[in-house]
Amino acid sequence: MEEAADRVSPVTKEPTIAPDNHMIDPLYNNVYRAFESNIRTLGLTIQQMAQLDIISSFNSIALEDGTMHLPPTLRPTLLQVSIIHHPWIDVFPSARMRENLLRAGHSYDPDQLCLSIMGSGKGLGDNGVLVWGEPWDPYNWEVTESLAYGWAWMLEGCADIIYSTNTWRLKRGLLPLDLKIFHLDK
Repeated sequence: MEEAADRVSPVTKEPTIAPDNHMIDPLYNNVYRAFESNIRTLGLTIQQMAQLDIISSFNSIALEDGTMHLPPTLRPTLLQVSIIHHPWIDVFPSARMRENLLRAGHSYDPDQLCLSIMGSGKGLGDNGVLVWGEPWDPYNWEVTESLAYGWAWMLEGCADIIYSTNTWRLKRGLLPLDLKIFHLDK
């Protein structure tokens, strides 16, 4: 087990919205609700997720114990059980993405990643994720070009998210993302 100082840092900044802003960007609200739903599905609250010293409950269980009630896409991998981490990583519905984040350790800024995923919430449509259905299902997720290419290492090998993204993009007449970037061109 790793020491507390070696844990992957949690996202520490919460989005702030001016009290007089009555028109929250619907896309921002959509992705926020998706993460909130997955947080609840994992048995956590937003308040718990905001705690900097919280450790994923997956670090204190055997791989099969206590997770059978979760959708298969949110069940922990061996790596999640093995590496002490903050549970914000556990909310992504792609096992490969969670493992990419854990393997990266401290090589990225989690606050910048949060901003890239969530956007500013100021009605700009600058979030990097769209969720089109149940948030625990990776085939309802779409990542934007800026997130996909800016954080390509996080999506490497994430066939579920990339194929889903390309399905949603094609439905809107957009070009698909280049699979070679994510090592999915085989």
